[in-house]
Amino acid sequence: MRKGLQSRYLFGIFDVLLVFASLQLSLYLLRTDKGMDYFAFVGATVIEEIEFFGVSLIFLLIFQYNGLYRVNILTTRAAHLSNFLKSLYYGSLNVIIISLLIYPSSVYSGYIIFVFLLIVIPSFYVFRIELMRTLFLKLSMTSFKRNVLILGDGKAGKMLAS
Repeated sequence: MRKGLQSRYLFGIFDVLLVFASLQLSLYLLRTDKGMDYFAFVGATVIEEIEFFGVSLIFLLIFQYNGLYRVNILTTRAAHLSNFLKSLYYGSLNVIIISLLIYPSSVYSGYIIFVFLLIVIPSFYVFRIELMRTLFLKLSMTSFKRNVLILGDGKAGKMLAS
């Protein structure tokens, strides 16, 4: 049980950091002053960074609501991807609302969701679904080796046996 909690915390922290970095990078790519470097831009947009951290925490709640931290979702790639895309849809609606609140008449509000999705979908697929999934399966192999008697011949029994 303790390993499950540690992996949930690891996935949660990683998700918040990845969403925050994707939002920050999308805002940086849409900046109006192209001569400004990354660190100067981050220093100039402190309020937006705080709002992006709040949006990242909202994404964390959406991921938790859609069950992305359950063990059976982490071990199956198809269920993981479908629940991730559903969570991303709900979270993107939040990004649209927040971007309209931040910049109601700016170029940012129209394009930030598009650039955000272009960054976050491939990065989540590579890091969360492929890399973190294999890492989770490698580290938890010792906890899955138990003698279990399975009664029944349903889909749930076959999934439990494999």
